[in-house]
Amino acid sequence: MTTPAKSEQQRVSRSEWSPTARVVPILGFLLGLVACVSLIVVAVPTLVRNWAASHLTSLIHHEVEIDDLTLNFMTGHLTVTGFRIRLDDDHSELVSIAKIHADIEVLRTLRREVRVRRVDVVSPKMHLIRTVDSGWLLPFPAQPTSGENTFISSVVIQRLELRDGTLIIEDHSAISTWTDHLQHIQLSVMNLSTTTLSPMTVHGSAQVFDRGSLLLNGSAVSDFRSGTLGIDLSGIALARVQDYLDNLPGMKGLVDARLSITWPGKGPASIQIGGSLEGHNIEMGSADHLSGRAHAVTLSQIDILWPNRITVDRVLVMKPEIWVRRNESGHFAGVIPSRSSGVPSPSSRSHDNRPEDTRGSIQWSINEVVVHGGIVHIEDRAVSPVYTNVLRNIEMSYENISSVAQHPGAVTVRADIASGGALDIHGHLTLSGAGPTLSLKAVIRQFVVPSTNPYLSRTLAHYTTDGMLTSVMELQLNGDQLQVHSDVTLSDLQVEPVRNSTHGTVRERIGLPLGLLIALLKDETGRIIITFPISGPLSNPTFDWTNAFWTTIRNSVMKLIALPLRSIGSLFKNTNHVDEVVLTPITFTPGVPTISSSMERMLRDIARLMSSADRTILHIIPILHSADLDALQRLQPESWPVPNIDTPETAGYLLAVRRAYLVAARIAGLKKIPATRLHVLSPQPNGSAAATPRVELRLENPGGTAPTHRAFSESQS
Repeated sequence: MTTPAKSEQQRVSRSEWSPTARVVPILGFLLGLVACVSLIVVAVPTLVRNWAASHLTSLIHHEVEIDDLTLNFMTGHLTVTGFRIRLDDDHSELVSIAKIHADIEVLRTLRREVRVRRVDVVSPKMHLIRTVDSGWLLPFPAQPTSGENTFISSVVIQRLELRDGTLIIEDHSAISTWTDHLQHIQLSVMNLSTTTLSPMTVHGSAQVFDRGSLLLNGSAVSDFRSGTLGIDLSGIALARVQDYLDNLPGMKGLVDARLSITWPGKGPASIQIGGSLEGHNIEMGSADHLSGRAHAVTLSQIDILWPNRITVDRVLVMKPEIWVRRNESGHFAGVIPSRSSGVPSPSSRSHDNRPEDTRGSIQWSINEVVVHGGIVHIEDRAVSPVYTNVLRNIEMSYENISSVAQHPGAVTVRADIASGGALDIHGHLTLSGAGPTLSLKAVIRQFVVPSTNPYLSRTLAHYTTDGMLTSVMELQLNGDQLQVHSDVTLSDLQVEPVRNSTHGTVRERIGLPLGLLIALLKDETGRIIITFPISGPLSNPTFDWTNAFWTTIRNSVMKLIALPLRSIGSLFKNTNHVDEVVLTPITFTPGVPTISSSMERMLRDIARLMSSADRTILHIIPILHSADLDALQRLQPESWPVPNIDTPETAGYLLAVRRAYLVAARIAGLKKIPATRLHVLSPQPNGSAAATPRVELRLENPGGTAPTHRAFSESQS
C-alpha cells in the first residue's frame, strides 16, 4: 500500500526527468564537442604547421615554408601543400614540393614515434648548387646536428612514393656555369626504419639530359651508412657535360653505363664502384673540323675503390678516326694547351672550404687498351703542295698500363700507309713516374718515297720520281735523353732538282750534290743502305735537332762514300763542301800505251762504281808528261806508238790521247757503260810533281760544270 509520502516523491521525480531537462545537458555536450573539434580542425593544424616549419628550420639551417597543413586525427591522413626550403641569404628556393600526402598513426605520434603507412610526394623540385669555391649548397645537412632526434624517438615509413620529380644541378665552379636537369623522377622506398638495421629497398627512374635515362635499384640502411645500389644509365649525352671535359673540345656522343655502388667499400675505401661503360658515336672537335671520332668505346670490368684505386680490365676502341692537321703557320690545329681543370671534386659537407688533402694519390691501372680498325688522317698545309696521307687498318694493343712509377706497358701497333707501305711498332712505354720512358722498335716497309715530295722539295730542293724506303728504327727515351738508331734502305731512288728553289740544298747541308750523293751511295743492285744514330735532350731549348740530324747524316754518308772509293780514289774537299770526286789516276809506263794488270783491276772497280751510280759522268783527262817525251826521244820514230810522226812532241800528244780512249773503251766494255757517260777531254800539261805518266779521272754529277770535252761516242764516230 502506497503511502502519501512516497507518492509525492514519485511525482517530484517525474517532474525532474521531463524532456526539457534532458535536452539541455545534451546540447551543452554537443556545443563543447563542436568547440573541441573546431579547435582541433582549425587551431591544431595551424599550430602543427608553424611548429613543423620552425623545427625544420632549426634542424636544416635553411628557411622552411609550409603553405597549408591538414591533418585528420580520425583517419591519420596528412596533407601538406606548398612545402619549400629557401636559402637564408637571397631566399632562393632549394626545394619546392607541390603536395605531400601521408597516412600516419596519430596515437603513436603522441609517444614521439612516427609511423607512416604511405607517403606520396607529388612534383618535388630540388636545386643542387655548387658554389664558385666548390662548396655544395645542400638542402639537408650532410651530418646530423646535436639534439636533432631528441623530440622524435623513431621513424618507420612502410612505403614512400615520389612522383614526377625534378633535380636541377647548378655548378658555378666549372669553367663556365653548368646547369642541367633530371626530370620525371620516380622513386619508391619500402620499409624505411630507424629502429632496426634492416635495409630499405629503393627503386627509381629519371630522364637525364632530355633523352637519357636512369634506372636505380638497391637497398640501404635508413641513415645511409651502408648500402648497395645498381645504376643503369642509357643514352647520356656527352655534349651536356662539355664544361667538365675542357681538355677534350667539342665532345659529343652517347654513353651507357651499368654500375654497382657499394658503401662502405673494401678495406679503407669509402665507396666501391664496379661495372662497365660504353660510348657510342663519340666525336671531338667542331662541326667543320673534327679532331677525332670512334664508333664505340667500351670500358669493361671497372673496379673503383674510392679514393684509393681505379682498375679497368679492358678498354676497347672500335673504328677510331683521328685528324692530324698543321696549318700554314706550322701550328697543329686542335692541340689544346694544358691548363688547370675546372672539374669539381666531390664534397660531402655544405660550404666545405677546407684545403684538399694531397698527401695521397689515386692508384690506377688498365690491363689492356685495344684499338680495332683505326684511321689517322694527316694533312700538312705548312708545305706546298699540301701534304696528305692516311694510316689505315690500325690495330693497337697497350698492355699493363699503371700509375706505378717506372711500370712499363707493352705496345704493339700495325697500320697500312695509304700512299704505299706499312708500319709496325712494338716495345714498351711508361707513362707514369717522373717522365715518360720508352723502348720501341719501329719498322716502315715499302714506303713510297715520292709521296713525301712536298717535304723533299723544301728540305732538299729535289723531288723524287721513283723509290721505295724500308726503315728499322730503335727509339730509347730515358729521362730527358732521346736516342734514335735507324737502318734505312732505299731502292730504285730517282731524284730531280727543283727549278728556281730558294730552299737550302743537300750540298749546303752535307757538302755534296744530291744526285752525285745518291749515285755514290747505290750498290750494284741499285739500293742505298744507311745506318745512323742520333741523340739529344728533349727539354733543352738550345739543342737544335735539325742540325744534329743533318750532322749525323753527313758523317754517316761520308763514311759510306769512302768505302767504295778507298781503292780507286778519294774525295776532294773544299772546306765543308765536296766539289768533285777525284779518282786515282791510271798510270802507264813511259812511252807505252798498254794498261798494266794492276791498272786493270782498278778499271774494274771504276766500272762497277759507274754501273751502280748510273747517272754519273766520268771525265777522262790525258796528261802530257815529260817522261813520255824522254822515252820517245830515245826510240826510233818507227817504234813510236804512232810511227813516223814529225816530232816527238806530236807523238807524245797522240800517245796521251790514245791512252785516254783505251781507258774509256775498257771501262765501257767491262760493265756496258754507255759511251755518253765517258767524256774524253783534251790532253792537259802535267801540273803536278808526279813522276809517272797517267790518265786522270774525275767523277761528276749531271748538271755540274765541266771542262770542254768530247764524248767517247763522238770520238768513235
